[in-house]
Amino acid sequence: MRLHSIISLFIGLFCAQGLAQQEAQLTQFMYHRLVYNPAYAGASDMPQLSAATRQQWIGFQGAPSTQALSFDMPFLSKRLGLGLNLTNQVKGLESKQTVGLALSYAVAKTNDWSIRGGLQMSMRRYGMDFTKAVTNGPLSEDGSLGQHFETQWVGNFGVGLYATWRDWYLGAAVPFLYRNTLGITPNSPIIAQESPHLFAIGGFALPYTDKLVVKGNGFLKYTPNATWTMDGNLNFVYDDQLTVGLSYRTGQKTWMRFPESIDILVFMNLNKHLGLGISYDVVLSSMAAQQKGSLEIAMQYHWRKPILQLSNPRGFF
Repeated sequence: MRLHSIISLFIGLFCAQGLAQQEAQLTQFMYHRLVYNPAYAGASDMPQLSAATRQQWIGFQGAPSTQALSFDMPFLSKRLGLGLNLTNQVKGLESKQTVGLALSYAVAKTNDWSIRGGLQMSMRRYGMDFTKAVTNGPLSEDGSLGQHFETQWVGNFGVGLYATWRDWYLGAAVPFLYRNTLGITPNSPIIAQESPHLFAIGGFALPYTDKLVVKGNGFLKYTPNATWTMDGNLNFVYDDQLTVGLSYRTGQKTWMRFPESIDILVFMNLNKHLGLGISYDVVLSSMAAQQKGSLEIAMQYHWRKPILQLSNPRGFF
């Protein structure tokens, strides 16, 4: 296997945009909390499966595409949780597949509140398909470019905390702590590394009437040497069946002057086990004229219906 400095340059250009391009970006993050926090494994007190597929910046060649699949369940006892994450990301010539195994433990747990800690071990494959590169001449004329699809495997680990209190939840995690060096040849002056990303997530569910529940969620994303970004959404749930909401995503400069998108979300519980959701991002950044928005589809399957689904923050999503 031969990896070249061009991989480092390519990845480095995307890393400058921070979390949104280096790690998976999901508008419906509240249905995929295990992707961002290993401490969530087992927190819902039941086996559950979540899946998502996202196409970012529709109509823009080489735009990011993400698929995520996660499963978690209580393990051996109510305090232990086990989870599995599978993600696939493609952007431009680069692809990235990740397998993560999460283990969590409830250090404190009552009927009203809980605090969990989690650990994740992961393996990731980076790929660069040089056969799709557009150049002015043959690839063989440039010794810094590869000629084929080239890959690199790296391992990593991460930690997280996740807490619930009545109708509220809050969590923080760094799923990938180690700064792996990416795509470096021995004599390359270019250094590209995986950057640790901090994810903080929180939310609430408050009954408004007998059939209407108001839910709010926030998601903070931060990596060193890049501007933090934030998602915030407000959802309305009718009769525990239909969820409709709006999200606001900040841009890379300031949250008021440079918004990234306004997002429309709809989620339907088809039965007591299965739910499907769809979201559409109306892009407001400088990319607005170059694409047609971002589309995402989500699925959740619960093996049994949680008790007090609307009032229990471990299971109200």
